[in-house]
Amino acid sequence: MRIKKYIKLSLEKWYEKGFWNDKTIPYTLFDGQKAAANILVIQYEFSMEGKTKKYIQLSTVMTDKEYRKQGLLRFLMEKVLKDWKGNCDGMYLYANDSVLDFYPKFGFRKENEFQRILPLTGKNFAMRKLDMSNQDDFNRLLGLCRQPNPFSRIDMSKNYELVMFHAMMDKKDHIYYLEEYNIIVLAKQQEKTLICYDIYGYTDVSLTEILSKVADFSCERAQLLFTPKNPETGVTSVYEEEDTTLFVLGERDTIFAEDKVILPLTYRA
Repeated sequence: MRIKKYIKLSLEKWYEKGFWNDKTIPYTLFDGQKAAANILVIQYEFSMEGKTKKYIQLSTVMTDKEYRKQGLLRFLMEKVLKDWKGNCDGMYLYANDSVLDFYPKFGFRKENEFQRILPLTGKNFAMRKLDMSNQDDFNRLLGLCRQPNPFSRIDMSKNYELVMFHAMMDKKDHIYYLEEYNIIVLAKQQEKTLICYDIYGYTDVSLTEILSKVADFSCERAQLLFTPKNPETGVTSVYEEEDTTLFVLGERDTIFAEDKVILPLTYRA
């Protein structure tokens, strides 16, 4: 399966590895063999403080240039809402700046996600960078990412397929293994900030100890792009991403409104 024309990414390897399953449902309108419009429905089940939630993320919402302004996306959106509204605990999507007026027409509203910034001193530890073209490294990540982030309030481990998508694509150069703790950290350092996307495995070691071993000596802070269960020192602030706005369906009764959370970027489709 290849939809590179629409999302400029190849899903072929991810599909061939068996990670595309019945939790991923395409709603597509075809003109003969040509895809004219598409919405991808991704089903998530996660737990937060003992409560299980089922959310729907809408992704790759787009229309081919030749078929725009014909109401195709409206037709698909109405079909998706008919099928899923009331059958999940929440529905959300991430929109680029060119379509911010489109989603409120269907009851979606803008919402914020929140990051945590911690002071951090790097130790320049000799962690090992995993190579996703190496089968042993690939299998190590596949095994550990099925375990919850030991430091996160939100357990997303049942949705490991999306982690593997990012590991094969945009995060493949930012996967580190700490053998001492049997922990994998998805992170990258930009100047004096360590950006931590997620952590996989079990450990009794503190979060700052783990992060300090991934950062080098120049590091002064860590930016957590997951929601820590035990906030340490530092500050919570709105997470802002260029050309990306979170939209949530319905009233203000979702986790995004009730809690200052962020769903890890490794679970975005």
